[in-house]
Amino acid sequence: MAVETISLPSIDLANFPAELGKLTVVATGLGCFRIINHGIPVELLTEAKAAASSFSKLPDDIKLRNRDVIYGSGFSSSRDFMPLLESFGVYDATSSADVVAFCSSMEASPHQREVLSTYASKVHVLVVDIASKVAEGLGLVGCSFQDWPCNMRLNVYHLKEESIGRQAVHAHTDSGLVTLLLEGEIGGLEIADETGKLLAVDPQPGTFLCFIGDVGKVTYVSFFSQSRNP
Repeated sequence: MAVETISLPSIDLANFPAELGKLTVVATGLGCFRIINHGIPVELLTEAKAAASSFSKLPDDIKLRNRDVIYGSGFSSSRDFMPLLESFGVYDATSSADVVAFCSSMEASPHQREVLSTYASKVHVLVVDIASKVAEGLGLVGCSFQDWPCNMRLNVYHLKEESIGRQAVHAHTDSGLVTLLLEGEIGGLEIADETGKLLAVDPQPGTFLCFIGDVGKVTYVSFFSQSRNP
């Protein structure tokens, strides 16, 4: 049976503060929206994807150097997790040392190191900006998430014609504050609406999908309640 497609609301970061009310509504509602005009060059996004793809072609003994710092923070093989997915992790993308250590473990080229270091830095700035804007929309002016750790994962899906229709990753919620997802070009992502109905999301190159995670829902509600009841 075909899955219905949803058109997610877009938040234009070049149109603030005019978009603040819209951001607050979508962040506290479905909690999933698309980010446009984020300022990260498309060329950098493409090169970051290419780096992740190249790591998936490395021998297993090199991939396994990407060890867990906390459970699930390192390499997950297609055998361990899901048969169509390999995933690499940088525990804290805000730490240049963590990014450099990851690149060293993967024997990344100087160009790949520069790409991933720049990508991690720019995505961290973006996610802090979005998290702070959501807080501002709830009346929490001046709330900073600058010092919060930012886990980065590089997901590579090994999709073939015979894998069409198979589940690439199990159904889940994101546990963190805010998740930014840079989609692939193939599509296949599905989200659940408030009723639990699965809806397909068509990819839009050059944009990010943003999800308010479990910690985000708890954090924003808690901060908002405290600001209302001093």
